[in-house]
Amino acid sequence: MLITTPQSIGSITKQFTAAAILLLQQQKKLSIDDKLSKFVPEYVHGDKATLRQMLNMVSGISDDDPAIYGGKLTRPITREAIFKYLNKLPLMWKPGAHMVYTNTNYNLLALVVERASRQSYLTFLRDHIFSPLGMSSTSTIDQPPPDMAAGYYHEKPGQPFVSRAELHPDFSFGTGNLVSTTQDLLKWDVALLSGKVLDRRSLQTMFTVPGNGKITTILETDKRFQ
Repeated sequence: MLITTPQSIGSITKQFTAAAILLLQQQKKLSIDDKLSKFVPEYVHGDKATLRQMLNMVSGISDDDPAIYGGKLTRPITREAIFKYLNKLPLMWKPGAHMVYTNTNYNLLALVVERASRQSYLTFLRDHIFSPLGMSSTSTIDQPPPDMAAGYYHEKPGQPFVSRAELHPDFSFGTGNLVSTTQDLLKWDVALLSGKVLDRRSLQTMFTVPGNGKITTILETDKRFQ
């Protein structure tokens, strides 16, 4: 029997958040062309970006993490405080104009999952993905399996390894808060690609890169990256 150790899977979490949004669209509880404000009215720019734009990282929503979370990414923070920071920041650009990888999009999409489904993020994923696929070792970092592996890193060159603090669930929610094993992720990969999770139309949406001649990447337009 193959035994693997649960560990934080970081941004692989975003795949599950995207699948949850598409499952909710299949259930007719939302449309990915809905404005974010339909589900998250407390975000001041929510009426400018759609869920589709957020999924595709072209929303323009800021990802200035230290500004949004007060620079305390391993400590708890209330959602009210998150929006207090986030609402001070302008959009980086007009939604749909540029593509750049940002965590904030998926923090907000996880909140949409909860509000559209009327379930917690973890409960929705367990009911619709983890349990049906037999992913028994997959959870969140705030409810980790007892045998979860701890990460280590070199704080300074030449010094011993030190334990790495996990990002707090308030920060990593929907964007990097899942714990899993290679065995469970293999189950997920096989099921997703074989159409056992999403229908054909949703799967095509999930794997389609936006591009109609109008969208450019930030690497092409921002002098900081040239």
